[in-house]
Amino acid sequence: MGTQLDALRQALAAESGDSTSSFEGGKWADGVVSWSFSADPESEASSSYAQFVALAQQAFQTWAAPSELTFQQVPDSPQADIRLTWSQLNTTSTGVLGYTTVETADGQMLPGAVVRLEDPAQLGVTADANGQLAYSGTQAEVLQVLLHEIGHALGLGDNPDVNSIMYPFASASNRTLDATDLKGIASLYGAGSTAPSSASGTQGSDGKVLAALSSLNELILSNVAAFSPAASATGAAPGSATATAGLAAQLAPDQLQLSPHGT
Repeated sequence: MGTQLDALRQALAAESGDSTSSFEGGKWADGVVSWSFSADPESEASSSYAQFVALAQQAFQTWAAPSELTFQQVPDSPQADIRLTWSQLNTTSTGVLGYTTVETADGQMLPGAVVRLEDPAQLGVTADANGQLAYSGTQAEVLQVLLHEIGHALGLGDNPDVNSIMYPFASASNRTLDATDLKGIASLYGAGSTAPSSASGTQGSDGKVLAALSSLNELILSNVAAFSPAASATGAAPGSATATAGLAAQLAPDQLQLSPHGT
């Protein structure tokens, strides 16, 4: 695993600053996308739940302007286009902060995309030096994780731009949307845009980086499969596909892991 991660970091470093986006293979056909936050009654009564929902609202609003999509919060149900939920991702040992599963058919996203976030009952959250809610012991702010994972749910893949919200490692350098993110989302939903034909479709990305990012997604799958079962394409309609992606934590020096780990 360490060798694969080293190869990933080297490939990403070689393409640092590359202003290209990769895609998950589909986009939302309707201009209105519904979302919900699923939690059990006990979790809904916690202060963390209210904080996460407020940050989710902020994250969707951040993506709304450049995508020209309208996001509508609805009561949780399988019919919601995007469902956010907490999951025990074991961040301190896996490094995984979030994990998103989307399913597409004929270039269109299907309802029921799932965004899984590390459960604050497992890894606590606290205000960081900027006053923002962050996962304890990491550089990752909750809003940052939400922006990244929602980006996947909208059709964006990971990319090698270290300042992009869609860079697969969370750090202080990629907490907001940058030019790569704005260009990527506009290519999906702007005037005259079309959905990429496959999850590996990119605009000029280096092949070595794509191979490394593919390995990243495989590592995410192997690490969180026990906690976050991926949606199955079994019995899906012709032309359908399932894609998964996630965000890794840059752990603080007082943790056992001194670098991005477990993706």
